[in-house]
Amino acid sequence: MKKIILTGIFLFLLSGTLFAQADIAAQPDPDKVFYLANGLYEKRDYEKALEEYNKILNSGMDSGSLYYNMANTYFKLGKLGYAVLFYEKAKRIMPQDSDLKTNLNYARSLVASSAVDIPRRNPIVTFVKAPFKDLSINAIALSALIIYLALIALMVVGIMNPVFYKKVRLACIVIGVIF
Repeated sequence: MKKIILTGIFLFLLSGTLFAQADIAAQPDPDKVFYLANGLYEKRDYEKALEEYNKILNSGMDSGSLYYNMANTYFKLGKLGYAVLFYEKAKRIMPQDSDLKTNLNYARSLVASSAVDIPRRNPIVTFVKAPFKDLSINAIALSALIIYLALIALMVVGIMNPVFYKKVRLACIVIGVIF
């Protein structure tokens, strides 16, 4: 009886694995779809290219290149608002890309010259974001980690040696505020 139950459980688990593999195999390869969409873009079939890019986006994949190409496609279709939106999304992932910055500024200038009003940002928010505007999320996270570890190290040494802590108390406060 035990053998039958164990065999049944094994077959059940095996069938689940096979179905999962069949489901994975049914999904198209995002790289192939991306290259297909790029080919459609080069052939100036922007509507179909956008459909292919959206397939990748709907599958849960995202990348700076995907957003950048989608923005270029929207730009070619004359949908400047969507173009700026996707340029901004791409900029969050790859902020140092010079082509992206150029295209984003150009699209913004076209939007600004049209009848659309672009709201001004809060000056406090602009001041706080200024040091981070050209950094990627990974660079910001790494910087925060380094600042955090420096703060912890100073505090641990300060706890172990109170004389040292009196000397670096101001540094600890400044680093804590920065963090």
